[in-house]
Amino acid sequence: MTAETPANPILDAALDLLAHGYSIVPIRADASKAPALASWRHYTAQRATPDTVRAWFADGGHDLGVVQGAISGGAELTELEGRAAHRLPELRELAYASGLGDVWDAITRGWVEMSPSGGWHFHYRVTGIDVPGNLKLARNADREVLAETRGEGGQVVVAPSTRHATGQPWRRIVGSPATAPTITAEERAALHELLRTLDEQPEQPAPAPRPASTADRQGSGDRLKPGDDYEARTDWADILEPHGWTLVYTQGRTRYWRRPGKNIGISATTGHAEDRDRLYVFTSSTEFQTETPYTKFGAYAVLDHHGDHAAAARELGRTGYGDKPQLAEVIHLTHANLADAVAAETPADVDEPQQTQPVAEAPGPAAPVDPLEQRISEEAARLLIQREARKRVEQLDAAATPPTPAWIDPTDHLDGTYAPPQPTIGTHLPGGLPILYPSAVNGLVGDPEAAKTLLATAIAIDTLHGGGTVAWIDLDHNGAPATIARFRRFGATKTQLGNPDTFRLGLPEDAAAADAIVADLVARPASLVVLDSIGELLPLYGASSNDADEYTRVHQQVMARIATAGAAVLTIDHLSKGTDSRTYGASGTIAKKRAYDGALIRVTVETSFAPGKGGQSELRIIKDRHGALRALADGGREPMLARFVLDERENSATRWHLAGPGLTIGDAIADVDAVAALDPPARSYRDIKHRLGWADRRSQDAWRSYKALSEGGES
Repeated sequence: MTAETPANPILDAALDLLAHGYSIVPIRADASKAPALASWRHYTAQRATPDTVRAWFADGGHDLGVVQGAISGGAELTELEGRAAHRLPELRELAYASGLGDVWDAITRGWVEMSPSGGWHFHYRVTGIDVPGNLKLARNADREVLAETRGEGGQVVVAPSTRHATGQPWRRIVGSPATAPTITAEERAALHELLRTLDEQPEQPAPAPRPASTADRQGSGDRLKPGDDYEARTDWADILEPHGWTLVYTQGRTRYWRRPGKNIGISATTGHAEDRDRLYVFTSSTEFQTETPYTKFGAYAVLDHHGDHAAAARELGRTGYGDKPQLAEVIHLTHANLADAVAAETPADVDEPQQTQPVAEAPGPAAPVDPLEQRISEEAARLLIQREARKRVEQLDAAATPPTPAWIDPTDHLDGTYAPPQPTIGTHLPGGLPILYPSAVNGLVGDPEAAKTLLATAIAIDTLHGGGTVAWIDLDHNGAPATIARFRRFGATKTQLGNPDTFRLGLPEDAAAADAIVADLVARPASLVVLDSIGELLPLYGASSNDADEYTRVHQQVMARIATAGAAVLTIDHLSKGTDSRTYGASGTIAKKRAYDGALIRVTVETSFAPGKGGQSELRIIKDRHGALRALADGGREPMLARFVLDERENSATRWHLAGPGLTIGDAIADVDAVAALDPPARSYRDIKHRLGWADRRSQDAWRSYKALSEGGES
């Protein structure tokens, strides 16, 4: 009878590893976890033969180690130490929330072992890169390691080894070398960034800011600095999301972010530290230094000013952050002041200029949609609505007697006669439709020098000439003389501007002055109210463009009250600074776009505007709540609505058109001149079409502009 071969689980495991492409080494029996070879580095470049392996483990006197890196097919081990093992459920939840669910499942269901000290060993292979050396991924506040790797040049003890200081063995929990997963370089990086969220070690100071000049230094004494004010009033979402960062997950006060250009995983956290809400970035693929805390002001300086803290502080101070020097005495404009301003700005030998009724146009191609930016915007709006809903629920719960639900009886609205609101205010588009909705908040957004104020002035003049009333709230401190001069240049008459029942001009310097103007506009509604600009209105009320609650408060206190009284409110605002978020609309919080219940129009310069010449801008629809303007367009997310064409030739009346997409500034002016030259004068657009041989659309546009020019106002 033949004697049975004694069981040798170490040898069996070693041969199995060798068969699956791993390089192995024997480990000393003294619990040191060191290789039992005078020099084992040879086996980082060449695997041992089966005979050599049998010789090593034949007597059972050694434990078993696996060499990591290229020799083992790109093998790497990631270990979560026993002191951090209780964080596994948290990591799993974060992995699923950040799009790493498949990677997490592969790693935790492939080949997993537990060390004698309770650490979790996740074995896997990596493709796409050369596996780097050992890394420390996270430490606790005492600088003890929480997570680390074993990579190129390293080795790790594996089951069924038994020699450890605790007297406990290494144990396989899941799988074997045959089921070890293979992940990509991107997935590996995302996995490691996930584990870096555990890091608790004391943070290193952020890079020192560039020194500011004496003129750049902010305030003194107890004055609130712009950077501190910005930090108190700004949310991380308003700093990071315009630059393409995505909020992935929130747990308690900690938020987890993903960098631009990445589709899975975690790149940074905010709100993790107990002492201050700072940004902590794990990846080196951003503008930020890794593992370095950034304040909100520091992050803003990096993203928007290339790390120039002095320039960042100056810009914040300019846009309303920090304590300002005492404001100048409030300017109160009486009707007599206005009359004096009109007289002062009107040359005695100049007759009333004529004005032009704008021409209209057809839509152009839609701007491309950034799915990531759109999803960010929609999610931010959804979260804001949820927050407001929770506040209301809490108020209802606290009330002694719940209010009676104000359900609407639908029977009064079932006759099919409802018609959506139509634009009735301002410059006319093709087909005769005006550009602004009454009893609603409308807006113009664009870069500086895009002629937003000039377009708003043209709309105001057309409203006056159409028999409407206008209120212009100058928040940009252009001043009464310049504003009156511009209105006169565009064709407003002395009678129109000097009559408080047709025109009002306000220059509020604080919230109290602004509230007084709003109260007057509620008591005596105007057809059109222009707010130039939103960026200057919000600081009057101590509000930030980046805070949804603050913007909503000012909107309800100012714009919504004026619109409810019946006016077409027209706001002027700037585009976002971030490259990606510029495709979305106005700078600041998503609550801005949500608040527009009329039309929101993007203004983009095509031909630069110059005094004595004019210029041309493209108008596209960002939002049209009721759809009347969008119905004129070809479709798409931002269809082209019109071109604003301004002609300011010297010794000639200022003229403007809303022209079609194929019409240049010269074409529009030449067409009107051609109609004016007809003898006898044209009687209708059909007459123009017949005599000049033009198409319907071109004839209609030219006739409308010619007719507007021929109907001069009084001086």
